[in-house]
Amino acid sequence: MKKLIYTLLVIIALTNNSFSAGTASDSSDGSSNYTKAKKLIKEYKTENKKEKIELKLTSDANYLDIVEFIQRELQKIDIDLSINIVPASTLRQGKSNGKFEMFRASWIADYPDSENYLSLFYSKNLAPNGPNYTHFQNNEYDKLFESTYNEQNSTKRKKIYQILDSLVLKNSPIIPLYYDKVMRFSQMNIEGLTTNPVNQLNLKRVYKK
Repeated sequence: MKKLIYTLLVIIALTNNSFSAGTASDSSDGSSNYTKAKKLIKEYKTENKKEKIELKLTSDANYLDIVEFIQRELQKIDIDLSINIVPASTLRQGKSNGKFEMFRASWIADYPDSENYLSLFYSKNLAPNGPNYTHFQNNEYDKLFESTYNEQNSTKRKKIYQILDSLVLKNSPIIPLYYDKVMRFSQMNIEGLTTNPVNQLNLKRVYKK
């Protein structure tokens, strides 16, 4: 299952031109990416002696359009994805107790630090007692994460965060789909209005010409 999830991570990077993983081709129509994705799936089936791959993805009705899109895209590379739509309360409970094989989820930071996201994979935050809904556990990750608590040097702290990020991608407890983008519109005479990682409206340096 771990290798399959890693294969899916690579495939989604390959079949979506808006997601850069450093392995996607420069093809404008993505056709060569689909070819490589199918090749990876074929190799997985051969190595594991499987005739077909069947997965179940759980979500609530609010994101049906997204999971149906994923379903259609995976069909193109010979992966059968069934969709399990449940009430939001059932989804929350299932995520906490590890009931679901795969589920769609999102995370919005409430303070501007990478720790906000990386804490999702810290073993002492295992759900239901914390936000580690993937139940990911890795000793190397935990030690590095804990080392950031006392690291005051921002440059060194950032390097540790990059290593933690790479460990998440390497072990693949998640498959990143997309990142939200924020745009702010203002009149031409407004200066100093910017965005920030947590999408807070900060008017401290905003002024009118």
